[in-house]
Amino acid sequence: MQKLLFKSIIKITFSMLVLLNSLTVLAQTTFKDTGKSIGIDNIVGQTFSIQSKVLNDTRKIKIYLPESYQETTKVYPVIYLLDGQHYFLTAVGFQQKFIHNQQSPEFIVVAIESKRTKRRTLLGDKSAQFLYFIENDVLKFVEGNYRTSTDKLLFGWEMAGGFTLHILATRPDLFSGYLVASMSDGRTIRPPLSEGLPKDFKNKKELFVGLSKNEPWLDEYLTSIKNSVKINPPKNFSSHFQLFEHEDHWSTGYRTIHHGIQQYFSDFKPLSFKSVDQIAKFGGLTAIKAHYLKRAQRYDIASQVDDETVWSLLTSTLKADEFTQFNLFVEAFPLYFSQANFHPIWGERFGRFYIKNNNKMAIEIFKTLINRFPDKPQFYKALGDAYLDQKNEVKAQYFHQRANDILQQQLG
Repeated sequence: MQKLLFKSIIKITFSMLVLLNSLTVLAQTTFKDTGKSIGIDNIVGQTFSIQSKVLNDTRKIKIYLPESYQETTKVYPVIYLLDGQHYFLTAVGFQQKFIHNQQSPEFIVVAIESKRTKRRTLLGDKSAQFLYFIENDVLKFVEGNYRTSTDKLLFGWEMAGGFTLHILATRPDLFSGYLVASMSDGRTIRPPLSEGLPKDFKNKKELFVGLSKNEPWLDEYLTSIKNSVKINPPKNFSSHFQLFEHEDHWSTGYRTIHHGIQQYFSDFKPLSFKSVDQIAKFGGLTAIKAHYLKRAQRYDIASQVDDETVWSLLTSTLKADEFTQFNLFVEAFPLYFSQANFHPIWGERFGRFYIKNNNKMAIEIFKTLINRFPDKPQFYKALGDAYLDQKNEVKAQYFHQRANDILQQQLG
């Protein structure tokens, strides 16, 4: 029904947004000497033209869908970018990097473009109409045509940053995360957050504000915003402020998108522990499993504990010589040695920790590692050492010799 409703007002235009190295234009080129064409266009997203009655204008939005979108049925978070013509490719690039490093889930990127000649009016005198356009045209179109989750972020820079704060104060239900860079100084529209904040929010809201240390004219407004959210903080609300030392007024937007997305999705990154004290402070294995279950429910992903987390549990207890805890974690994740992603060096260290504490288990671990890494001589050597510790000299000699033979073959 929603698709039919918007069919009359949405004219879809497929624009060729082309990237070189994921961010710049790569044109298809024909060389005269060979007559062969090289280069393949990298198309990033689609452009839609929306005829807005309330603005009496045609507005453009760009939409990028994650690579897995067509292969799944799950829902995806969305980030909406004001002045999106400047930040669309930036957000797409950050998403791809974040996914690679497991710093965020995949998310849809929506860029709401602005026209320079009309921007100040839209964010000032016509801000009410612009907000109506965002809510009733953009949001309804995106949510009516794509699988979106309840995680919705809005980003705005400068005057659009002040406008973003205005939405947080007056219509907080529209988005769950608000990313604000170098917000307006208030002389052209309104002092940031002059409307105040609700006493509490029904659902969790998060604010991230990014500024440059080279923007002293915004100090007064930064203090005002901090006071608004810190003195009487609403329920279900968190705020984060960051000053960028080496940025200027024109570059804070990019850093704010980067750090704001990381902060908002901070629970997505795999847990990592550096000590047994950190593990205990977090709540131990029970709390870790509960965290991953909650993470799975929020992001529509598997609830299994990440390999990186298990590795940090094992290395922390190994370094502390806490074998009881170490063994508890190994038993909790029985497939770790046969399936997890870890460097073979650590496999040997973990196995040798068992030699001096539970030799029988050490033998089983090294057999598993040999089956998985048959070309690694260190595992044969370690298995031989484990048998030697059992006074089984025949098997010890056999595996020591196997280790030497494999090493000789590799050395040529």
